[in-house]
Amino acid sequence: VFVRENSKWRKKPAYEFKIDLNKKQLSLRNSNALQTYNTLKTLSLSLSPNTYAFVGGRYEPVRLESEQSQNFDIWQIKNEPLKNLNDKVFKLKDIARIEKVPTEENIYKENQEYIRVVEFKYTGSQKFGNQYLDKSLDELYQKLPLGFTFKKSSFNFMLSNQAKDYGLLLLIVVLFIFIITASLFESFTQPIIILSVIPISFVGVFMTFYLFDFNFDQGGMASFLLLSGITVNSSIYIINAYNTYRKTQDNNFESYLSAFKSKIFPILLTIISTILGFIPFVKDGQNEVFWFALGIGTIGGLVFSLLAILVFLPAFLITPKKQT
Repeated sequence: VFVRENSKWRKKPAYEFKIDLNKKQLSLRNSNALQTYNTLKTLSLSLSPNTYAFVGGRYEPVRLESEQSQNFDIWQIKNEPLKNLNDKVFKLKDIARIEKVPTEENIYKENQEYIRVVEFKYTGSQKFGNQYLDKSLDELYQKLPLGFTFKKSSFNFMLSNQAKDYGLLLLIVVLFIFIITASLFESFTQPIIILSVIPISFVGVFMTFYLFDFNFDQGGMASFLLLSGITVNSSIYIINAYNTYRKTQDNNFESYLSAFKSKIFPILLTIISTILGFIPFVKDGQNEVFWFALGIGTIGGLVFSLLAILVFLPAFLITPKKQT
């Protein structure tokens, strides 16, 4: 039974000292475990009352506690002199080993109900893991004694720490793309238009996983990083050619049309070849935990990026020429 690190039921771990007696050394010193225990008991802080005091017409228990009781000295315990049956002195460290071990987890209580958080490790697709867990819980539900119940906790990958790491990497990638394109085009507007194509391709990723009910995992997050670099290439090709044609043509629409005609064929070949390259990753289905989500997410994003190139890019890039 395990308690998750991020569970609200998990408290700060507690520890205790465990004494492992060596029976052979005890026999050699003509002593026994009971005598050793009674001696150590006098050194321990007891929770039972030491005496009783007559207060208010009745006897009240009194427990004496030293000011140094909270300062546990393990060295002193190890070197505490003990006596055997013949009153000969020896030390605890000669007949026992003392080690610090964590105490057992407590069972917590809420609303007059005892709560225990249990988890198991599963390696594979989250979708099939949930199916197996639901099947096992259905069988367990029929065997639960009266008064026992259970509830399956949900896990959202998008809110996990691993997803946050991918999000940070994505921001770094977007920042570098903006810096490079702004230096290349000597503009702040065109890099923003290029970066605006990235979220449109992300819509394709989400729609692919949603419409076909695929499991979203680390591969889906990795596809975001991959699409951030691939989809901007098409926009960079077209905008670079568009800026070149604008120097010789007065009409912005004709400049964009010329740039589109010259670059759309290699762009389509790049997208199609990339999609074909990811088909081997999806042929085994969702049995592949990471690679299937990476492949299907990248393919869906690339297909949807064509909509951004054909509709979004010319709508925001072509501006009417100012009249003089």
